[in-house]
Amino acid sequence: MRRLVIWTKPWDVIRDIGLRKGLNIVWSPDPGDDATQPIGHGSGKTTFCRLLRYCLGEDSFAPEGQRQSTWSKLPEGRVGAEVFVDGALYSVIRAFEGARLDVVATGVTLDELAQSPIAATGIDPLRKAISASIIGEAVDLMPASIGADRAWEASLAWATRDQECRFGHPLEWRDPDTDSRSPVRNKSKEDILNVVRALIGAITSAELETQSAATSADAELTHRRSSLGQLQWQLTRAYGALADPSDSGAGSKPLSDLDLEGLKSELIEQRRDALNLPDELSSDNLLEARTRRDAARGEWARLESDLRELDIRLTERTRTLSMLRSELPEANAKVWSAENPVCPICKVAIDTALAKGCGISTDTCDLSDLRAQREATKATIADEQQQIEVMRQSEAPLKQKIARAKQTFERLQGGVQSLEKTQFDRSLAMRRIDRRLDEVERCQGLSADIASAQKSVEQAETTLESIRQTLVSHRASASTSINALSALFDATMRQLVSQSVSASARLEGNRLALKVELGGDRSTAAIDSLKAVAFDLAAIILAIEGGARQPSFLVHDSPREADLGQSIYNRLFEFALWLEDHAGLNLPGFAGGSFA
Repeated sequence: MRRLVIWTKPWDVIRDIGLRKGLNIVWSPDPGDDATQPIGHGSGKTTFCRLLRYCLGEDSFAPEGQRQSTWSKLPEGRVGAEVFVDGALYSVIRAFEGARLDVVATGVTLDELAQSPIAATGIDPLRKAISASIIGEAVDLMPASIGADRAWEASLAWATRDQECRFGHPLEWRDPDTDSRSPVRNKSKEDILNVVRALIGAITSAELETQSAATSADAELTHRRSSLGQLQWQLTRAYGALADPSDSGAGSKPLSDLDLEGLKSELIEQRRDALNLPDELSSDNLLEARTRRDAARGEWARLESDLRELDIRLTERTRTLSMLRSELPEANAKVWSAENPVCPICKVAIDTALAKGCGISTDTCDLSDLRAQREATKATIADEQQQIEVMRQSEAPLKQKIARAKQTFERLQGGVQSLEKTQFDRSLAMRRIDRRLDEVERCQGLSADIASAQKSVEQAETTLESIRQTLVSHRASASTSINALSALFDATMRQLVSQSVSASARLEGNRLALKVELGGDRSTAAIDSLKAVAFDLAAIILAIEGGARQPSFLVHDSPREADLGQSIYNRLFEFALWLEDHAGLNLPGFAGGSFA
């Protein structure tokens, strides 16, 4: 990049910053004790670094609040850059707000593009050109979480890490709060390490395939272990259901296959004994007992019905007898009146002979008929008395029969209930035995499933271990690239600190280990920041030498509070100038802090 231009509106230039090949320093002087002068911090160095990133293809140049503030002051503002890719000039113009205005043109300067504007192209043409030129086939080696389409933006994040990351870790490039929209934000250290490995040629497609296979194998192992755990949990519950409630010592303790087989044989024997019922508990005998009980209940009901009918007839006869007896005095009175007539006028008794010849009396009298009626009533009363007596004599035997019928029914009912209870208890015992038999067979099935699942887990563990060994082999084959980077890291640390320093970069499993030996392993906050800077420098030198797919520049935005200190920055600048003078390289650019 040779030039950065800022317009307030098309095409009113307010800043035109030229950049040289080699070391470029953006410096804000410290006012010291003069409070009227601007302070070194907050003068725009970080914004300048982010605008460089923005012109090189990053989606955003500032957090949301700062973007809105910039847009409100420069609603038609633009930022542009002239970038060389493989010797070809690319002019880029981007709006502070609205990607629809972004323009990328080749073979023309920014001035020429401003005089003859073209339709918006978006930033993708520049991204694709840089990616094809620098990243090349390494795009296919990017982690799936990054993707081939955003390989250049991931590489750009490494070369232009956020100030907010404070060089706390060599693989921390973008702080989520900067809202850069970089694809490396919130990614795992393992994914970022794989980006580094892809860019320095320390990973192959075979290793990626093996890594994918390892991920799948690990997921499969986790699934199989989970399935095994579920089966073991089910078996524990089955042991609990298998326990005999009468056995206070029984519980959900594990049983061996031999124990389960012995318990199954015992339950089968118990079931056989329970099925061998005594004669009085057979279903036929119970049916016969129920038949006899029902017959006794019917006889008892019939006798009680006869007694009720007898009571009704006896009541009717008694009522009839009472009525007949009430008629007898009237009959006697009629006969006596007939036998002793009275003069209806004077009420004096008269002789029968005289009465027969008396023309005064109007009554007629048939004495023999009255006497016959009276005798008939007496005969009827006698007959009714005899019938009532007969009925009363049959009542007592009938009640005795009813009592005996009731006793017979109650005895038979008790027998049936006893048989039913005994049969129910036996049936309950049978169901309990059958349930335990089912649980035994379930335990045996679960034990077999667990044995199979354990073998499956062991096979998955073996497969995963084999894949991991293959991964170790792949990573060992990448040692040439890692060793080259480690040698440059060591040389850089010697230049920045002291020739007595020993430094190394190593892959340890899924992590990058940067070690510095200076009278022992050093790992302070300042040393860790210096490690990150030296690692970035080493990677760029490796790229310049053709050993990495990384751009040959570094935008170093000094961390807040000048974590590295002035003496370290002096060494950084001197080292960069030394490389520029002695190697003639297109060396990194640095945005430094404030110095006296």
